[in-house]
Amino acid sequence: MTAGIWIGLGIFLFAVVAGTAWVGYQVVRSWKHLRGLTSLVGELGQLNQNVMDLQLRVTSVEGRVADLQRQVDGLSVTLARARVLSGAAREVRGTFESARGFLPTK
Repeated sequence: MTAGIWIGLGIFLFAVVAGTAWVGYQVVRSWKHLRGLTSLVGELGQLNQNVMDLQLRVTSVEGRVADLQRQVDGLSVTLARARVLSGAAREVRGTFESARGFLPTK
C-alpha cells in the first residue's frame, strides 16, 4: 500500500512539475510575442506617419496638376488665337500679293 501512495505522489509531482514547465514555456513564448507586438505597434506608427506624408505629397501634386492643367488650357487658347492670326496674316499676304499685280513696276 505504501508503494502505491509513493507512485501516486510521484505521478502527482511529475504532473505539477510538467504543468509548471509548460505554463512557464507559454509565459516566455507569450512575452516574446508581446515584445514583437510592441515593436510592430511602433512600426505601424511609423507606417502611419509615412502614409500621412505621402498623402500630403499627393495633395501637393494634385494642386500642381490642377495648375498645370490651367496653364495647358491657357496655352491651348493662345495656340488657337495664334492659328487664327496666322490664317489672317496669310490672307493679308495673299491680298497684297494679288494687289501687287495691279501696281506698276519699273
